Amino acid sequence: QAMDPIALPSPENVIRPFGYSTSDCGYCKGERAALLPGNVSANDCSKSWGMLADVMTASAYEGFLAKGWRRSGIHLYKPCNFESCCPTLTIRLMADRFAMTRSQAKVLKKMKNLLQPPMQKKRSRKTNQKNVSMEEQLLESCGALSALSECTQQAMVHFLTTTTHATSANGRSSEWSVTFKVRQQSKQERKQKTIQVVSSICAQVAGKLGLQRQDVVNAVVQKLILPKTTDFSGGIVSVVAARAHPPSGQIIITLQLLEQAPSSMPADHMDVSMRDDGEDDYDDKLGAWYYEATHKALLPSQRELTVRTVTAYESALDPEAFRLYARYQHVVHDDPDPFSKDSPNKEKGDDDDAAAAEEEENIVIGELDWGNAPKYFLDRVESTMNALIQGQDQELHNTILSNYYSYYQFLVEAPFPFGDGNVPLQAPACGNYHQHYRIGESLVAVGVVDILPTGLSSVYLYYDPAFSHRLVALGKYAILKEIEYTHRELQKPYYYLGYYIESCQKMRYKGEYKPSQLLCPKTYQWKDVEIAVPKIRETPRHVCAFGDEDDQQTQTDIRNHDYYLGQIQMDIGAGMNVVFDMLQESGKDVVKPILEEFMLEAGLQLPTKCLVKLT
Repeated sequence: QAMDPIALPSPENVIRPFGYSTSDCGYCKGERAALLPGNVSANDCSKSWGMLADVMTASAYEGFLAKGWRRSGIHLYKPCNFESCCPTLTIRLMADRFAMTRSQAKVLKKMKNLLQPPMQKKRSRKTNQKNVSMEEQLLESCGALSALSECTQQAMVHFLTTTTHATSANGRSSEWSVTFKVRQQSKQERKQKTIQVVSSICAQVAGKLGLQRQDVVNAVVQKLILPKTTDFSGGIVSVVAARAHPPSGQIIITLQLLEQAPSSMPADHMDVSMRDDGEDDYDDKLGAWYYEATHKALLPSQRELTVRTVTAYESALDPEAFRLYARYQHVVHDDPDPFSKDSPNKEKGDDDDAAAAEEEENIVIGELDWGNAPKYFLDRVESTMNALIQGQDQELHNTILSNYYSYYQFLVEAPFPFGDGNVPLQAPACGNYHQHYRIGESLVAVGVVDILPTGLSSVYLYYDPAFSHRLVALGKYAILKEIEYTHRELQKPYYYLGYYIESCQKMRYKGEYKPSQLLCPKTYQWKDVEIAVPKIRETPRHVCAFGDEDDQQTQTDIRNHDYYLGQIQMDIGAGMNVVFDMLQESGKDVVKPILEEFMLEAGLQLPTKCLVKLT
């Protein structure tokens, strides 16, 4: 007989169970499906138990982590390792005892060296190839050289079309290409922050037309209309003066640096044996990448990498964070680029695309479900999304908005409480955060992390693919910075790296960060990697218990099973929370399998801390 209704205190954690599901494997692509017992297809070789967490404290989530669970947004899932082709084992590092290897230290050193002011390259005597000086890169990046070339070209055209000595040159002015080269700075010029650029166009014209150099250069300089500082990007240089050098026929223009050139070095660091041909050779890969990314010169004050920790909701209000995510997913994971009409959707054929386009309704921002997002996010998300589609073709609007919403559900939304929601939380308060890695004005990477009571859990990382490929491997660098953050800033003992997957070579690297421990998929006891990994390598599917089960504990769990089952609170749409014994027999038959599956995958005690919504 059912118990009479009583008022029950509502748990802090609210979940909606989905139960077991199977899918294809993203690691082996079904190649290891044959290792599973029975006739399991490649489309069903990965099994897990899942649920949605409407609300969950960071402490409760850490408890689920210790049972092998992970989260993606508000979706929590537990791999069924003994029934899956590629077992995934939770791994954690003891951050306070982290022992960096030589190869890991090289990653930090590489980044440190990259951020240093560029040093002069040694020129090879075996080649006549010339490298562009950093001063020239600076002037090119702000548009100064092109502006000076253009105004000199105009003055030259005026000379050639008006002088009585150059009638044969009429109609040939387009043949003359005006270029400026940067002279090596003297000590005095470095102190005064000035640069001289020279052009030999007048000498070339004089030689071709049989004219006197001094006549040509004097006439052209008189006709020069020099550009203003405001004509240059960033306003980092201004034109001081232009003069003619009659003997050589050169035009010499002096520029004033309003900001120190990124490549400038103190005089005592300059090589006294530098050539006097006006070209200093530097190797500044960071400066080249930065100009490519921003179309601006990298200033000395910007040669540092900063890491700022903000809430995930606060991060999602920055359009640059989403644009970086879209670029990363497109380049690294081959996802369609939402900002490009030419980006194909590889998951659909042309006919499917056409049909989908006909059926797709326009996304209305105000009608999207943002779950339990904080007020400060809800107040500003519409303007963020409008900023993303501003200036984009109308046909891309839906794609961009849809991708942003998927990004929100994947890497922003989380079940953790966030205070009153009027202002963002501040680390080290527990919750979900994004760590912004930035150089100058460019967002280089975003690390998605959860701050938990005893550690930091790494969720995801996305970054600038060009930077990571050409300069420093940002995946490895971010792990080292997160370990440092866990130990030094949070002063917490554990850093959770996610899942270690022995059957997937790309996921074994996590075992290289030591000392680490793997979670036994049977007993849920932590075991040192040095002990656990050899054991799982001995098994065909790379999964096993790391030690003998505690028979006494097993018997205790069996005896306590019914007690804990009766403690789980449920929302069945009755207007109040109920427990198992309050249900009719028919109701018990329905909910018992669900609750017992939950207890099997989460243990006996964790489910009693949750309100299980079954409506």
